[in-house]
Amino acid sequence: MKVSIILIALIVVVLMVVVDVDGARHRNLRKQRNSRNRNQTSAQGNLGASTTQDSQGASTTQDSQGASTTQDSQGASTTQDSQGASTTQNSQASSSTAADPPPAATNTLSPPSNLLSNDICKNSNQPSTGGKQNKGGSCSDTIQGQIPSVENMISTIITNPQNGDTIPANEPFNVSVLTNNLDLGFFDNPQTQYYAFPQSLNDQGQIFGHQHVTIQQLSGNGPPDPQNFAFFKGLNDPSNSGQLSVAVASSAGPGLPPGFYRICTMTGTFSHQPVLMPVAQRGAQDDCIRVNVK
Repeated sequence: MKVSIILIALIVVVLMVVVDVDGARHRNLRKQRNSRNRNQTSAQGNLGASTTQDSQGASTTQDSQGASTTQDSQGASTTQDSQGASTTQNSQASSSTAADPPPAATNTLSPPSNLLSNDICKNSNQPSTGGKQNKGGSCSDTIQGQIPSVENMISTIITNPQNGDTIPANEPFNVSVLTNNLDLGFFDNPQTQYYAFPQSLNDQGQIFGHQHVTIQQLSGNGPPDPQNFAFFKGLNDPSNSGQLSVAVASSAGPGLPPGFYRICTMTGTFSHQPVLMPVAQRGAQDDCIRVNVK
């Protein structure tokens, strides 16, 4: 009886040892499997990204899709996808750059407050212009009126004579002028309607106005006196082509006396104001040439 009890006890001990050994083996297998999974997750990162760093501090990251990003020690980064397209961005600028704004105007002045309304003539000690050409000066409260578009800005060229031509003295010659975007033939009475009404436009957006030719003799390099001129003539006729011509003569007869002369156009509105254009930066609306008269 005692022998049987001892045998049963030995069998139980053996079974416990076997079970414990088997459990330990299974626990070791689970630990190895978990450790392997953690290592794979760490290596893959986000979408399987891997990172290497060279001796200069530049690092390259490549994900499982084949896209790579390289960042240098200055913070500049370059990203290249699996198709070979790359984008570079440095640490000092954003990926999209707005266009630089135009430079601000410099050396500009603000006008006095009394010039910002049409009441300037009420506070002026000058006489009213009143439609007259006042040689002592005057004050005009005529508003500026209609301004053309840039497509209808005026441009003029003197087609005859040519700049630098030599013209025989005291012989008749014509000055021919070609003007674009001016509705020619509009010329009010300069004795009673000078600056009397605003600039106005026709149905095509062109200024109603007329042309002039003025000729002055030049001496040296200084500006000529605007009160002295050898010839002046208003070109008051209409012209659908923009071409007008005038015969030059002086008080001494046809043509001009010997000398060096400047021939200019002077474009005017219906009421004789200088023409008003829509923008400051543009080509001139008038033309000048220089000729020798011998």
